[in-house]
Amino acid sequence: GDYYDFLYPDSKSIGIAIADASGKGIPAALLISLVHASLRAEVKNKLSPSLVLSNINQLIFSSTSSEKFATMFYAELFPEERRLSYCNAGHNYPILVHEDGKVEFLETGGMILGAFAEATYEGAEIVMRKHDTLFFYSDGLTDNRNVNDEEFGESRLVDLLLQNRSLSADGLKEKLIEEVANFSQDALPFDDLTMVVLKIH
Repeated sequence: GDYYDFLYPDSKSIGIAIADASGKGIPAALLISLVHASLRAEVKNKLSPSLVLSNINQLIFSSTSSEKFATMFYAELFPEERRLSYCNAGHNYPILVHEDGKVEFLETGGMILGAFAEATYEGAEIVMRKHDTLFFYSDGLTDNRNVNDEEFGESRLVDLLLQNRSLSADGLKEKLIEEVANFSQDALPFDDLTMVVLKIH
C-alpha cells in the first residue's frame, strides 16, 4: 500500500509524492494505482499541490467505497530557489533537519484522501537552506516493532536524523535501514516501509 514518485511538471520544478493506502494486498494496490494515475493526470495541469490533492480526494471519494482512503504528501521543489511548495493529506509529517540542528515538520494540508467529499486542503511554502535534509517516510518505519513489542517511534527517528544529518542522502538512507534492521532483530515486519531522502547542496 505504499507509494512514492518523482514527477516533472515543467523544466523548473520536480514533484515529490509519498502515499500510503488503507488496507493490504490487492485492494490497497488498486487504490494506489488510482492515486498514481490521478496524480500523473493532475500534475500535467500544473496546479498547486493543494489543488492536486483536492482533486485526487474527489476522485477517490467518488470512485471507491467509504472505507477506502489514503494518506499522501505532495510537494513541488524549485531547485534554483530551494523553494518547496507542499500539501499534506494526513500523511506522516516529513521532517526537515537544518544543519544547525533545528527540526521542522511539514504539517500543513488537510484530511486523508477519499474519506470526505467536502474536505479542503491548504498549501504552504518553505525556502530550504544549504545542507538541509528533508526526510519523507511511511508509518511502516515508526510503527515498526521489535521482539519486545517496543515501537521504533518518531522520537527515535528524529534523534537518528539529527545525529546523522551530515551524511549524504544515500548514506542517511543506508544508516536508517541498518538501524531499523538492528532494532527489529528477528521480529516480522509490521508494515511496508518507504523512505525518501532529499539533501540540499
